Amino acid sequence: MSKRNRLVYALVGLVVLLLASAGCGGGDDSSPDLIGAYPARVDQSGWVESLPDAAQIVYHATIDLQVRSVPNSVEDLKDLAHEHGGYLTSAQTWYDDHDENATVVIGVPAFNFDLLYDDVLRLGTLESESLRGELEPYRGRDWDESIMSTITVHLSEKGASMRLEWPNWHAANTFEQAFGVASALFRFLLDAVIWIVVVVGPFVLLGWGARKLWQRSRKPRPETQEEES
Repeated sequence: MSKRNRLVYALVGLVVLLLASAGCGGGDDSSPDLIGAYPARVDQSGWVESLPDAAQIVYHATIDLQVRSVPNSVEDLKDLAHEHGGYLTSAQTWYDDHDENATVVIGVPAFNFDLLYDDVLRLGTLESESLRGELEPYRGRDWDESIMSTITVHLSEKGASMRLEWPNWHAANTFEQAFGVASALFRFLLDAVIWIVVVVGPFVLLGWGARKLWQRSRKPRPETQEEES
């Protein structure tokens, strides 16, 4: 049984208990006990005031959600409130160790509370929730539209609580520094190789070719060797 259903049963039971306690008071022996009655007011014309309409239970919820993106979820909550005839009451964002959080309060007509509540839960992973209800008496025409429920949503990003932190582990800082030095050294060596290939390479090839030509020109021909012999 959900928290909302338990709350409904508890409130209905309380109303029934109060009515029973008021109607079952002790009487004298000559008259039967009155089970329950509503004191009617009769004016001079003989008109009797009717029984009051049933009161409505108005819910107010508080939800903790983990979401992928806090800014996007704030906009989603605003849109959902408008879709169900409500509005954004307040929104507050803050940062905790570079992690963004937000608290958003949205209001909606009481008769649309269940629909909005279900849509809000679909925005992320539910961490905790609390629900309270209160009885609103009948207040005339447009009563249903004037009664507003509220949902307060605390948003935090997924994965933020699972990040590993080593505030006193110097080895992690040393590894990061060493990796940075190694990366800088590798970039320097790569730059040096590029400079050598592009700038020095053509001159080396020209020198090697000239040396080969000079060696070939200095080598004695076969005819010259036979004449000398």
